[in-house]
Formats: sequence, C-alpha cells, structure tokens
Amino acid sequence: MALVNPSVLTPYLERALRFLVLVGETSRESLTEAVRDDRVMYSFSVADMDRLDPGARLIKLDLAKDVGGRRVAPTSGGERMMKALDAVGNTELESGGLIHREPVAIVGNPTDPIFYASILTELTHLENVLFVDRYLPAQVVGDLASLSSIRSILTGPGPVADEKVPNDTGERRLDRLRIQAGIGGGVSIRLSKQIHDRYALPDEGSGYIIGASLGGVKLTTMVQLSESATVSLRLEHEKIWDEATPVERLGR
Repeated sequence: MALVNPSVLTPYLERALRFLVLVGETSRESLTEAVRDDRVMYSFSVADMDRLDPGARLIKLDLAKDVGGRRVAPTSGGERMMKALDAVGNTELESGGLIHREPVAIVGNPTDPIFYASILTELTHLENVLFVDRYLPAQVVGDLASLSSIRSILTGPGPVADEKVPNDTGERRLDRLRIQAGIGGGVSIRLSKQIHDRYALPDEGSGYIIGASLGGVKLTTMVQLSESATVSLRLEHEKIWDEATPVERLGR
C-alpha cells in the first residue's frame, strides 16, 4: 500500500502517531489523553476528529490498526510514515516544508506514565542530545539511554532520594549507573556537582528546559528553548562535561 501523503497529518496527528510508534500499543483513550491540548500546547487549530479520537483518524488513514478492546497499534505504514517524517529533518521544517512544529510546553507529573512517555516522545525529535539532570535516577538514565537521540547524560554523583534505596551511598549509585551505561551501548554518562538546572540540549536546533527531575513526584513542565539559548547552554555544559567524571561501563 502506498504511503499516505504526510501533508494530511496535522501536527496533532503527527504527535499521536509518534507516541503510538514509541509505545507500540495503547488504548484509544490513553492515546487521546497523551496528546490532549492541556498537556501539550500548540498554536494551531485541529479537526474535532483529530482532537477527540486521534486513534480513529489514524486507523482511517491506515497508519494504525484496531487490535481489539479499543486498543490500537501502528501499522507497518504508520511506522514507515514516522521514518519518513524523521527523514524530512530540520531542512524541510526550516524551509516551510510538510510539517511545522510550534514551540512545545508539556505539563504533568513524572509518575504519570502518559506524561513520562510524552517527554520521551518529544526527545526523539532531537539529535545528539546532552541530557543534564543532577538528580536523575539510574532507571530513568536507562530509559533515556534507550533513545537513539540521547548521546550523553550528565548527572550527579550523590545518592538520589527518588530512587528510594535505603542506606544508599554514592558507591551504590555509581554501580547502578555503570549497569545502565553498559545497557545503553553508545550513550556516555558523566558525573558532576557543578550542575543544577535540567536540560535536553541537542547539538543543533532547539532544546528544552525541565522544571523538576524526571525521577521526581511533583508537577513539572518541559518547555522548548530558543535555538540561541540552546547553543549557549550547550557550550557551557560541554565545558562542565569535559571536567566531569566518566562512568565506566560495567565489565570493562
């Protein structure tokens, strides 16, 4: 079957498809919740069908399929579409191409799996990301390391309260990070006490600032930065990175 023309996808539907491809399978209700307007705010209008039941619209376009129980999964065409959209890249976006993304703000609680998956989905738009979060739990490090867009993670050496490990020490945290470094393959992890705010900083384009640690339990927001702010922050944190302590992969 021929690939659907990407121009039929509103940014809202593109977001729904990206989320669906990331999670593999979900309920239509969860898909609607994951991309609803009070969680992710764009400055455009969308058709009621896109807004109220994006899963149904994706099914109609043969980008998703009904797997029973009001659950949907991406079709092979949906997965190809997502690859095609990724291949468009910044060149098409900057030249007024097929899809135009407005600045993004995502609001929620990291303990909410839909909010958490929404964060990971947005990070897949970026390339060669330096992720900065001093209080990042090792498990979240593992989740980030599974994304091909994340290349470097700069976090803190001390125990992290959100990991909820009794009598934790810096040595035990280091062991957990070494395990994640091994699982993460090409991702590099370094430790520094010289960081405070939380960022996702790609080597090109706009990054994000994140209010609270992704391992936390409080309401937080991830807001898109300007390209100039991203460049400045990336340069400053690369200096910190150069002086930070590398985490060796377990078994090396």
